[in-house]
Amino acid sequence: MRKHHLPRRPRQYHTFCQACLIQRPDALPLVLESQRPLLQAYEYLYHVGEAKDWLELVLEMNQDDGLIPAASPCLPHPAGSPMESLSGGLPDLSASADPTTTTTHQLHNLSVTEFPQTLRDGVIPARLVRRFRGREHVPRIFIHPKLQYRHSNNINYFFQFLRFVRHLLAKRGLAERIGNLVGKLQFSNDQL
Repeated sequence: MRKHHLPRRPRQYHTFCQACLIQRPDALPLVLESQRPLLQAYEYLYHVGEAKDWLELVLEMNQDDGLIPAASPCLPHPAGSPMESLSGGLPDLSASADPTTTTTHQLHNLSVTEFPQTLRDGVIPARLVRRFRGREHVPRIFIHPKLQYRHSNNINYFFQFLRFVRHLLAKRGLAERIGNLVGKLQFSNDQL
């Protein structure tokens, strides 16, 4: 009776292993496994950069809002600030902040690594809601318990939510389509 053998690996695989991995075909999974945290960090920063790019485009279409307040290094905010009161997961910005006391910056001046902290303050999501206010059935989708991440660590839910909103708004013709940034974003090892 003939023994069943596993199929042999292609010759190119062994050539690659011999040249790059010093003749150890079993070392390839170890190399990939050692790079897993960097790949996960790149994927996270890629989603942050994608969200930042789309929000820049959508929010800068409406220049009436002015500058976006900078992310405060300390949470929670002082009593009476517009960031303090949350309404449906988003801050109520009916009272405007005093521009002389608040540090401000444009959204495009933020680095990708500073962007999640600015999102935690809730100003950018509130501007996004205000941008589409008055249009039917769009603001209602911004109310979701997972988006109340200001005091928790639900920022990943927010990026996933933004992705769905971008597809929905692009499908309805209310906003631009998502740009593909694969290969365009590069991060240093200390950022990863």
